[in-house]
Amino acid sequence: KPHQLIATSHIQAAMDRWTPDGADNWPMTCLSHDVALGGANADGNAYARRHGLWYDEIIKEISKVKLDPIDLAARDMALIRNSAAIVIDMGGGYGSGVYSHLKNNAGMIDSGRDRRLFGHLGSEASTKRSRDGKFKFKNKRSEVYWRFREALEPGLGVPVMLPPDPELRADLAAMTWTLTKEGIAVIEKKLLTKTLGRSPDKGDCVVNAWSYGEPAI
Repeated sequence: KPHQLIATSHIQAAMDRWTPDGADNWPMTCLSHDVALGGANADGNAYARRHGLWYDEIIKEISKVKLDPIDLAARDMALIRNSAAIVIDMGGGYGSGVYSHLKNNAGMIDSGRDRRLFGHLGSEASTKRSRDGKFKFKNKRSEVYWRFREALEPGLGVPVMLPPDPELRADLAAMTWTLTKEGIAVIEKKLLTKTLGRSPDKGDCVVNAWSYGEPAI
């Protein structure tokens, strides 16, 4: 039986801790971009800006016309501050053009000690385990979502501050997980999209921002 991944009360507690002035108090750690290339039935481009434990208000931009990855890469560069890392969601292949332009034209380094550009592919294998060491993860998507669940867990996590955004709250609260022979598995994005009636863009970009860039703790 699927279980809710993050208790709604834990999500709400993170939103209750939020104040609007975090960008003035902490440098940006990571910009996470869930990519959409526009068009009549396209999802929105969603951007999460993490400043340590604090998240700025989530940006979501929907375009009914086709978008050029060059313009989306430029949007990323306009949003980052403080030499923050950028993580591009590579699911479905939509982010590949944006990633390529950031690497080749914006000078974002994608390897080595000075790495600031990351591509997140949720279907990739994970070699990590849960905090208690008991469970493996079916894939990278399951790993990053579980890490965020652990961060929001009262008493064991950290005081993450999320903006009070109803769509973000719905995205995170709708996530479910099961224990499979491959380890912890979160619900596939296409199935969650059917449940919500839209893509969980805000939830995905927030969770991805947690696992990349300088750690919050």
